Amino acid sequence: MKILVLTDHLSHTEHDSIFSLFKEISLNDSCESLYIGSRGTSDNQHFFEGKTSNEIYCKKYDEKFTYCNKSWWELSSLSRKNTSEFNVIFLRIDYPINKKFLINLDQTFKGLIINNPNGTLKTGTKEYLLNFASLTPKIWILSDINRIKDISISMDIVIKPLRNYGGKGLIRLGKENYIGNEISTFSQTIEEIKKLLEKEKKVIVNEYLHGVTKGDKRIIVVNGKILGAILRLPSKGKWLCNLKEGARYIQTDITQNEEIIAKETSQVLKKEGVVLYGFDTLLNKDGKRVLTEINTSNVGGFVQIEKLGGKNIVKDASDLLVDYINEHLTSRAN
Repeated sequence: MKILVLTDHLSHTEHDSIFSLFKEISLNDSCESLYIGSRGTSDNQHFFEGKTSNEIYCKKYDEKFTYCNKSWWELSSLSRKNTSEFNVIFLRIDYPINKKFLINLDQTFKGLIINNPNGTLKTGTKEYLLNFASLTPKIWILSDINRIKDISISMDIVIKPLRNYGGKGLIRLGKENYIGNEISTFSQTIEEIKKLLEKEKKVIVNEYLHGVTKGDKRIIVVNGKILGAILRLPSKGKWLCNLKEGARYIQTDITQNEEIIAKETSQVLKKEGVVLYGFDTLLNKDGKRVLTEINTSNVGGFVQIEKLGGKNIVKDASDLLVDYINEHLTSRAN
């Protein structure tokens, strides 16, 4: 297999699994070549905006591809390649992702893309959670501030942009009010929601689960198999569980209900061409883990899970992905 990885080196962190994951894939006997191209390379701007569909500046993977080595991305060391030279593309890009870029890539590239661009577009909005309403807390897609106010009278709620990530843009409304992690007044919070509605037109609203203090669990699934999980605990006096918001993470186990969530989501997502994803769960008032988030773009958590558990889940992920690619390429050849 000839692989092209599409990423953005400007958004990488030391915790990003891209370095270890593609090292493992490059070592697999099935991998003939592996190149990496970045949205952060200025000469790739038109490609990632969807204005050009097949020419990209990229570099062949080598051992110097690490988080610390910023010089790896110098333009003088990159090669100009046509996407037709590859038969597999990996998308490892954080939001926001240009919609035209995803559509062009889906229409012009003849090989296999993980995760599928159209599937990434469909699943990259929180609205997609409505497909799994039996697995989630109470959830609405709303554009009316008065309807949001009415719901907050009967229960505490969380308001989110449909395409947020990393805990950005979250608002809590009810008996206690927060804009992000900062305590707010009811009127200030309402004004912030109005601004969000003016910008986004509609938002996702879900019941606030007080079990968030017991942690938000990130579970990683590859080709239908759970590889591991971490439990992210909010810092004292806070409610957001994102690591960038000061949360800490600890080792955890998978519950029976999370096994069910993985099975049901995987069956649906695989039909969308999504084989690598993460999902998050929180405890509801009955002490049951419920689905609160699905991440199908640049899935995080690999490094943290591996660090806590001592198990090489990156190698497991690599093997499962290579198996999936080989099956796909074989079926296409036949």
